[in-house]
Amino acid sequence: MRKTLIYSTALLFSSWPMLSVGQLPERLENCLPIPTFAQEVREMQPEQSEPAPKVVQFKNVHLNSSKPLAVSDEQVLSELKTEPQIVDNRRWPQEAITIIEDALKSRGYFKAIVREPVVETVTESKQQKVVNMTVQVDPGLQYRLSAIRFARATQFDAKRLRAFFPVQQGEIFNTHRIGRGMEVLRRAYGEKGFVNFTAVPYLDFDDQNGTIALTWDLEEGKQFRVANFAVLGLEPALSSKLIEESGLRPGNIFNAKLLDDFFNRNKSVLPKDANTEEDVTRTLDERAGTINLTLDFRRCP
Repeated sequence: MRKTLIYSTALLFSSWPMLSVGQLPERLENCLPIPTFAQEVREMQPEQSEPAPKVVQFKNVHLNSSKPLAVSDEQVLSELKTEPQIVDNRRWPQEAITIIEDALKSRGYFKAIVREPVVETVTESKQQKVVNMTVQVDPGLQYRLSAIRFARATQFDAKRLRAFFPVQQGEIFNTHRIGRGMEVLRRAYGEKGFVNFTAVPYLDFDDQNGTIALTWDLEEGKQFRVANFAVLGLEPALSSKLIEESGLRPGNIFNAKLLDDFFNRNKSVLPKDANTEEDVTRTLDERAGTINLTLDFRRCP
């Protein structure tokens, strides 16, 4: 039976995110002639330091399984400790289960079922709760990769596409490695101007042989070219120089990597808080297949 992977790919570029209260870049907030709503809210509230949330620390973790597992209790404990800290609330056991499920899936147990944990509190203070945790696990089969295929690909041949994924036929079906391969694939299409590229993964399970065949259905979309690249807020001569050196010239195929390179290469002359999330406006003309890029570093646009 064919199933979709537990994760899916997102658009290469999403629209510039809406800024919520308190997220307006400081250099823009401070230059407005009247207070912004975010400033007004902060000024109305008394200054007070909120106590740090209590975190859950794991002393011991035991996976109780009906058959041997290819992951040890110590390895799972290590992953629980290296993940972002889990805050003590009603949902924290489910967060721990999600991390354990991910540890199992990355080792081929794609259909593993992790039951509600049994938790023993060892010590507790205002800052942390130290616990021992026992979890019943039904691992199911440990799957290996039988093949990776690609549907509707036109920009790269099958050999090149396959090379993006660092897991070989017959190896354990490692979701982490496959995820890394997807990121490489996404970047490769971004460098060729396919800003709306998406890929939907499908899995074919062969329970008799314990294998999974992965098929990526690629929606490449249209290839975009640069219509205009503008840099605002810098000296005109410097802006012209940076634009010329960027490679993002009108008529060129848009290469997403060049935009990242622009910020990395020019850190010394850009505002210290410059970043691609807040300072870049991307406007697509779907019909013409072009993209306008505006980098706005002005304090008062």
